[in-house]
Amino acid sequence: MIRKMLKYKRIKLKTSKDFTYLCGVYCSDGSVIRSKNSLRFSLNVTDKEFAVYVRDILLDNEFDGTASIKEYYRKDNWSVKKKYQLCINCKNFCNFLIKHTKRKNEIPLWIKKNKKCFIRFLEGMIDGDGFVSETTIVIGQKNKNLLNDIRNTLLGFGMRCGKLWVNNQNVYGISIHKKTLLKNNLSLHINRKKDILYKIRIRQKHTEETKRKIKVACKEYWRKRRILIGFKEVNKDSLKEADKKKVIEVDGKKDKGQGTNGESK
Repeated sequence: MIRKMLKYKRIKLKTSKDFTYLCGVYCSDGSVIRSKNSLRFSLNVTDKEFAVYVRDILLDNEFDGTASIKEYYRKDNWSVKKKYQLCINCKNFCNFLIKHTKRKNEIPLWIKKNKKCFIRFLEGMIDGDGFVSETTIVIGQKNKNLLNDIRNTLLGFGMRCGKLWVNNQNVYGISIHKKTLLKNNLSLHINRKKDILYKIRIRQKHTEETKRKIKVACKEYWRKRRILIGFKEVNKDSLKEADKKKVIEVDGKKDKGQGTNGESK
């Protein structure tokens, strides 16, 4: 078992982007444990880099209390999984989380008003309770009120998302359009989810580049097509020298054809 003890100074409870991320982590995988005269924030995850990233955010702030990261093993059905637990003892920090999230039932008000803070909040939610694949991004948990609040905020900012659904285990979920999140520079901090998001970005970039090339090729095709047909509305001054000659040749052939038809008549 690995145990690391860290000491922190007093935290300044600011509504910064990092703190909105912590609110998202708390609403997804985090919990507050009450003891006799203290409150403890706990985070149990399977990805070590997730726990380390949350710890590093707290290191950048002034924090009053102690924190520990420990490794343990837990039986899950027929397998044994390695997990990591981050514990933070700080009464002010825990009271702030409980008060502003209404015990995980809604998003704090200052996050709803700021789109960048809301994206940062979603990063914490997706790192915790999110499912990321190359086709979709889903947030799923048992708290229906919180997911409804997230969906309404997404729609309020003009971001595309699906309807709220529920499975046989009473777990609610919403799917978020991946292009919506990529346009707003969403970044994740768990390696396995980060890799999938990177693949989505690369694929979208190639798709947009291919569409742009096809669009340019189509414009060029129809430009040459108009020149060969000899449309009168073609502006000869804006064409290249080679294209001007083609238009002149086509117009000359048309004039000759009209002259011969006139003589025969």
